[in-house]
Amino acid sequence: MDTTSPGRDRPSGGLRGEGTRTALVDAAVRVVEREGVAAATTRRIAAEAGLPLGAVHYWFRDKRALLAAVIAALLDQVRSQALAPSGQHAVDARHHGGLEALHRRLAALPAERQLALFEVTTHALRDPALHHLAREQYAAYRGVALEAVASWAGEGVDALPGGRTALATLLVACLDGLTLAALADGPGRGDDGAVDLLLHLLRGALPSPSPPRTG
Repeated sequence: MDTTSPGRDRPSGGLRGEGTRTALVDAAVRVVEREGVAAATTRRIAAEAGLPLGAVHYWFRDKRALLAAVIAALLDQVRSQALAPSGQHAVDARHHGGLEALHRRLAALPAERQLALFEVTTHALRDPALHHLAREQYAAYRGVALEAVASWAGEGVDALPGGRTALATLLVACLDGLTLAALADGPGRGDDGAVDLLLHLLRGALPSPSPPRTG
């Protein structure tokens, strides 16, 4: 699903075509990224998509259902563009590049998308009917963050206090905080070596590998 194209051509196949639903979700994502969740009214989204208001009501029973589709679309974008497994990027594990690459991909997302992700997450947390989407979002984040260090940390992560679960939670909390800080500080401000420090502390916490057996 392309949520970045600004085109507003009416999809073919009438209001019941699957292209209409895609166009509405894409339009809703654009509105949320530019103006926030509060601006994502059904009327505003229909106008953004170049479709009649009835198209929104045909595909989505209410604004909550439409926002659920927006959250899912944003998460799909993050998974494919920023949180792709590190193994797909030929990361050199000897230099602990997995976590660094993950951070770079997060930082490379447009600021509007990063802000939209934070906003739809908090919106989902305020709505019991959407809360599961926020849980799924952060479960995905934790899984990929853990994979980013698994190639070089290996079995040592299981010896850390709390094991893999605690490490994944810590990594996501750190990267989430760095992403939000970057939005606040504006372009041109780096992470001040925070990722390097996190890696340094993690290396120190990991147990030394056992020597190979002989004889």
